[in-house]
Amino acid sequence: MGWAIAGVVIGLIGTAISTYASYEQSQAQQRAARSEAKFREAEAEAARQAAAYEERQYRRRIDLLLGKQIAITAAAGIDPTSGSPLMMELANVRQKEMEAQNIRRTGAVSASASEFEARLARYRAAIYGRQGGYALAAGGLKAGGSILSGWYDYSQTQRSPTADYVRKIGQRGFRPGISQGE
Repeated sequence: MGWAIAGVVIGLIGTAISTYASYEQSQAQQRAARSEAKFREAEAEAARQAAAYEERQYRRRIDLLLGKQIAITAAAGIDPTSGSPLMMELANVRQKEMEAQNIRRTGAVSASASEFEARLARYRAAIYGRQGGYALAAGGLKAGGSILSGWYDYSQTQRSPTADYVRKIGQRGFRPGISQGE
């Protein structure tokens, strides 16, 4: 009986250690996924800010270039508000706006990709969080199985022919070697 109990206790200790390790591993994975989500969110915000800065800088450079062209045209004695100089300025303004919008779009696409990766990381964190609960439940089931297995083994040793023989010896009127039905 002592060996059976010792086996059950050792099994329970092993199950507890295994369960704890599984739980801790899932918690570590959950923390890592949450950290990645935060990183990706920060990365998305940085992409948006960089695109906004780049757009402002581009618009500023083009505005300075347009101002320089107007000054050169006016210095040459040509009216910059009519004719070819006006058409050239309108074409440059249109091109400036298209390029600025392209810079904005590139930043938005980059931010969107980072936000998508952040959502995936948060989803993984949620899955890892559930795995911790599953690890605890599995450990409880293993422990229950270990207890039942130990109980079954113990009950089988109590019903062995040797145990039955020993019990019969203690009964009154039992004589070894002589059948009881005679």
